[in-house]
Amino acid sequence: MSICIPTYNGGALVADAVESALSQTYPAIEVIVVDDASTDGSAQRVRMRFGSRIVVLRNRRNRGQAVSTNLAVARARGEFVKFLHHDDRLNADCVARMVDASSQSSSVVFVFSRRKVEVAQAAHRGPDWLAEFSNPHLRIPGLSDVNRGSDLVDVLVHSGLRANHLGEPTAVMVSRGAFIAAGGMSSRPKQFADLDVWLRVLLRGDAVFVDDELSAYRVAADSTTGRNGRERRGWMDRLWIAENLLRDPRAHLWREELLAIRDEERAIAWKTALRGALRLQENAGHPAEWLEYAMWRLESLLRRTDAGMR
Repeated sequence: MSICIPTYNGGALVADAVESALSQTYPAIEVIVVDDASTDGSAQRVRMRFGSRIVVLRNRRNRGQAVSTNLAVARARGEFVKFLHHDDRLNADCVARMVDASSQSSSVVFVFSRRKVEVAQAAHRGPDWLAEFSNPHLRIPGLSDVNRGSDLVDVLVHSGLRANHLGEPTAVMVSRGAFIAAGGMSSRPKQFADLDVWLRVLLRGDAVFVDDELSAYRVAADSTTGRNGRERRGWMDRLWIAENLLRDPRAHLWREELLAIRDEERAIAWKTALRGALRLQENAGHPAEWLEYAMWRLESLLRRTDAGMR
């Protein structure tokens, strides 16, 4: 079992995350920390504190959470990978409970659970938001202990790919083989990169839900999610998720729905980018995200044209 911890400027929190990983009751684990060129000494701090008990890798330049996550998985040796973000913590029995749950069927590639949500005072979240956000799994009709991956994909696609009902990486364990076969985590979605890869993993097997809080998820203004919100990043995530699924042959059953989502989001995206370019605040998005998509589309069309001419 491999526990993968991507971190960037994790400060004192990353040490707490690593400590919770090393405190697991499950006997056979490895802990891999990938530092994304932090400027606060995160890598040195965990190396000094934990020594040879963990593996620490460090990117020479900041490459983003998706790249760091993929690097950790590539280095992992376990059949399953447990994710842990640097500001979160695992309960001592988290891995043991998830591994036990995965043994219910050889087709299981995905395990997820409830998590305790801890909201930092600076995050300014109200009780109504907390009540809804604490239990995203309640939006999945017919959820049971063992679930067909395709059924969960169906629920998420027909909900419009608008929310992650499965949970953040700290609440999830996946088959390393299925994660790699799915292409790993994409750098293109900014806010819902986890939902994007969960969907592609679920196309390759089944999922188990553990109806218990096995981790603590911290909501803070200085988290990646908080920064994305302030910087208005991730407004094209729905379009990228649809595009990534359309490129996966296993998603053919939802092709019509995905094409409809893609076309709707394309029509919205260029207007949103234009408002951002004109510095109009209402319904604006950073135009760089649209330019990234436009360049990707152009490159895709050129590759298809080139392939057709051969």
